Amino acid sequence: MSEKLKKIPHWVYMVVLCVLSMGSAVFSGELMANTSFVPNQLIITIGIVAFSGVIAAFFDRLLLRVLYSTANRVYFHLMRSVPDYNLRRLPVGYNDYLRWGLVWLCVSRFVGTILLTLCQYLLPTATYIWSFVDSLVYVACLVMAYLCINRFHVPQWQQGKCFIAFAAPVTVLVLLRLVLLGGVL
Repeated sequence: MSEKLKKIPHWVYMVVLCVLSMGSAVFSGELMANTSFVPNQLIITIGIVAFSGVIAAFFDRLLLRVLYSTANRVYFHLMRSVPDYNLRRLPVGYNDYLRWGLVWLCVSRFVGTILLTLCQYLLPTATYIWSFVDSLVYVACLVMAYLCINRFHVPQWQQGKCFIAFAAPVTVLVLLRLVLLGGVL
């Protein structure tokens, strides 16, 4: 399956992520709550949904880039005792990390949309707990993106530091997301 996913270009994952983000915006209910279906307002609503989906997808891609860059700096710092500069570089390629990150972010958006829809229609009071559950799903998908990376070319003595380099920025991201979205309190 991994070989089939490698043949799909990154822009296809971005399109899927945009569509799933648009679906998440539609089913969130916040956007549609006060919208009456007047033709002009319907066009504006569709435009807002499309724009928010595209922005959310590109924000997720930017977030993956920031996570990779931060992991690269953390790994470089952890390997400072190694004199060879090439061994101090992160042994996981950006394209590999981006591909798996986008795949698992698509899964996260899909699961998020399904859970939000179920919460909204079956148990509306559960939508208040949603930000915490969504953060957990998001973190689980970022961890799965790390676990799916082809690490066979990474030597055994570098794997622990490689994991710490990726885990540190993801942990900071999760804590910020929980605090800013109100999932902690």
